[in-house]
Amino acid sequence: MFEVKDIVTVNHNKEVAKVVTVNARYSQIEVQYNDGSYEVMGFHKVTKQEDDK
Repeated sequence: MFEVKDIVTVNHNKEVAKVVTVNARYSQIEVQYNDGSYEVMGFHKVTKQEDDK
């Protein structure tokens, strides 16, 4: 499951983005790209980046 402030990789363009909204009911998240733009997409369209701790 995704949480706000998670860092993800968007599968279709390989860009890194930050999760700003999670909608579990519809299995969607809103992400913010580094350029400040936003996009809403399904959970299956992104890959969560793991912490290297």
